[in-house]
Amino acid sequence: MIDLFFDKINEISVSFLLLIAIIYAIKGLLNSEPLALDGLLTPAMSAATIPTGFALIICAFSPSNVSKLESINVHLAIAGVALIFLAIHTIREGMK
Repeated sequence: MIDLFFDKINEISVSFLLLIAIIYAIKGLLNSEPLALDGLLTPAMSAATIPTGFALIICAFSPSNVSKLESINVHLAIAGVALIFLAIHTIREGMK
């Protein structure tokens, strides 16, 4: 089961991205809200990182699975940006 997950991680990520983009677009149309590309892409791209997040957690418990990760450079960069943002935000809030 884990092997199938790692084999299909890119397809799963794209599916999450498309699902959230479609939900956002339908929600906007139903509420007669203007659709904005940045408003659509931000949650969709965030959703696309969920499978990679699970994969990285699995790899933390089973390092032998790290070799199964392919094409996750963008996801690693997003995770790095998120960690830096979280650290800076926490430090700034603590200094108030």
